[in-house]
Amino acid sequence: MAKQTPFRMTKLSEIKPYERNPRIIPQAAVDAVAKSIAAFGFRQPIVVDGHGVILAGHTRYKAAQQLGLDEVPVVWQTDITEIQARGYRIADNKTGEIAAWDRDALDVEVRELAEIADADLDALGLAQWELDRILHDCDVSPVAESEGRGEVARPGSTEDAHSIAPHKAAILEDAPSSTAAYAESIGAGGPLKYFSSAKGLIYEPDPSKAPKDALDCVATDRYQTFINELAHTHGLSDSERELLRISATRFYEFDYTKIANYYACAGSAMQAAMRRLALVIVDFDEAIRAGLVECENKIMGLLDTGGEE
Repeated sequence: MAKQTPFRMTKLSEIKPYERNPRIIPQAAVDAVAKSIAAFGFRQPIVVDGHGVILAGHTRYKAAQQLGLDEVPVVWQTDITEIQARGYRIADNKTGEIAAWDRDALDVEVRELAEIADADLDALGLAQWELDRILHDCDVSPVAESEGRGEVARPGSTEDAHSIAPHKAAILEDAPSSTAAYAESIGAGGPLKYFSSAKGLIYEPDPSKAPKDALDCVATDRYQTFINELAHTHGLSDSERELLRISATRFYEFDYTKIANYYACAGSAMQAAMRRLALVIVDFDEAIRAGLVECENKIMGLLDTGGEE
C-alpha cells in the first residue's frame, strides 16, 4: 500500500490537467462544484503526480479557476509510476459510479437541512425538481411534466427551458409563416396550454450566450443515477438490462434555451443534424414531413377552436 501523503497548499498555476483525460466535464458539473466549494470550502484536495499533472480532481481544478482561487489543497504523489497514474485516473472516476443513493436517507438529510436557517440547499448539487420532490412531496420531474398539459412559461421567462419543454424542440423565432398563427398565439398573452405535439416556446437565439461545449446543453445526472442503480439490480436478462439502459436516456434533461443559442453558433453540419433530430425546429413543414411534428392541420384546427380539445 502506498504511503499516505499529506496535502499542501499549492499555486493553481503550478498544476495542470491531464491532456488525455477521458472524462467529459460539462459546465453544469463545474458550476455545481464551484457552488459547493464556495459554501463548504475546498474540503477535497486535488491529486497530482510529481510533474503537477492532475490524477484526480479535474472538475475541482476547473471550479477553482472559475472561482478565481490562487491556491488550492493538493496531494503530490511523486512516487507514482506512469502506468499507475493512467490506471488510477480511470479507476478514480469509474469506482465513483458504482455507488447508488438511498433515496429515503437522502430525503431525510435534505429535509433536516432545510429546517436549518443558514443551510445552503443550492450548494447540494440537487436539481430544483429534486428539491421540490423532497421538500414538497410532489413529482415535478422533467419527464413527469412532459406528460401533462399545464400552463407554460411565456417567452422570456427566467424559468429553465428544460423544465418547460423536456424532450421537445427549441422552436426558433424565424419559423416559417405557415405556422405564424401558432407562433402568434405564443405571444398573445394570457395562460398558455400545451396542445397537440407542437409543444414548446418560441426562442430567439442569443449567440453571445451559447455554451462553449455542446454537452452543456444536456444534464445527465438522472440517467447516470439510474444506470448506477441498474448495475446493482439482479434477476435481469442481458436483453432486459439493455432495454432499460436504452430507455434510461429519457432521463436526459435538455435545456432548450442553451440548445437554441448553441445552434446559432454551430457549423452547418451540426445545424443540419440538430434539425434532423428536432433539437431545433426552424421549418415546421420540414419537421412535419419528417414525422417529428404532428399534422399541421390538427394544430391549426385547435387554434381555430381556441386550443380546446
